Amino acid sequence: MTSRILIFVAVLLLPLCVQAQDAYLQHFYGNEPSFNPAFTGQRGALRLGFSQRTQWGAIGADAYSSKKVTLEESLPCLFFDYGLFARRDEEGAGKLTTSEVGGSFAIAIPLRLKAMDRYDAMNIRIGFGMAFGQRRILFERLTFLDQLDPFFGLVNVDNISNPTGFVAPLNSGQSPRYSSPSFGVSLKGGFNANSKRPFTFDVGIAVHNPAGLVSRDSRQTASLLGLENALGERWVFSAQADWVPVKRNSRYWSVRPSLLFQQQDGLGYLEVGTGVSWNKVVVFGLYHHTATPSSVGQNVHWTSGQMELGGRIPGTDTRLDIALSYAVQHGFLKNYFRPPLELTATFSFGQSTTCAALGYGDEAWFSKKRSTNCYNFTTAKNKVYDNIWYQDK
Repeated sequence: MTSRILIFVAVLLLPLCVQAQDAYLQHFYGNEPSFNPAFTGQRGALRLGFSQRTQWGAIGADAYSSKKVTLEESLPCLFFDYGLFARRDEEGAGKLTTSEVGGSFAIAIPLRLKAMDRYDAMNIRIGFGMAFGQRRILFERLTFLDQLDPFFGLVNVDNISNPTGFVAPLNSGQSPRYSSPSFGVSLKGGFNANSKRPFTFDVGIAVHNPAGLVSRDSRQTASLLGLENALGERWVFSAQADWVPVKRNSRYWSVRPSLLFQQQDGLGYLEVGTGVSWNKVVVFGLYHHTATPSSVGQNVHWTSGQMELGGRIPGTDTRLDIALSYAVQHGFLKNYFRPPLELTATFSFGQSTTCAALGYGDEAWFSKKRSTNCYNFTTAKNKVYDNIWYQDK
């Protein structure tokens, strides 16, 4: 009970101490546009995704729950790709909720190289994003420290509930509707596409809530207490690769190392790990996470495993991928909270509906252009995409 109360009080007092912070996702892999808008639409498909994540659950307390729906479309017929999303987070007995909708788009600037026995390609991608949201809480469902009696707990000697001196603001527990812009750049490329050892990489840097665009007014504060705390500037650096070391009879193994670092106000976050993929059908990943809050005397560590199963639905140009992520916490937190669990389902469609509507015909299809040689990445109109449509001969 005491741990629940401390958590609730910390959530309420956060706007008094620091600027408001963005929600953090469990994994970079599979959620790339949420960290950097320049990664929007780079999978080479029209994608519809659903995700459900729970974390910080404890005995007798509601878990932190997050639901998200995303729509991304790669546009091989045009110079940009776009994405849309809607998300709702719920946490605590007071049901602190965060609801956000938004979108992003990325412009691809081609850099291409060709050689006699290999095919290399690179893109500079520039992305822009915007999210709109609001936070709500039910103050009447919370317990405050001044309600705790040292002997009787939440009641006094007469078994009457202890009152609190907290006075709820006149905004009915709602923050102003805020906006959150983001900007990012990345370098995406691939080498040796026609060889047995293709290699793809992505390196990017992004900023969310940039100081030059965010001010302390009602558009950029998510304070539940009516304060003018601007959304904190968040910087994200990421690097990932996909390398094929083994290929036998059109079947292959690939290795996907990744690194992610974020910094926002007094909170730093590092994720590093790698995944191993067989034929883009089965993926196993192991990642280590570290959070470094400046206000706490020790870091928080946890390790997560991720498994993904996917493939084309027979007789269609649609691919289904299902991913499950489970984390094991280290240190003192593991005694209080259940491990985070995340489940994601993504449908990838082999045709760009936008390009088809514009009359581009064959250029609107992804799956029909798949190549058994270029199985690590593919290109369309000088744009580099991940080749999720690879199949065995």
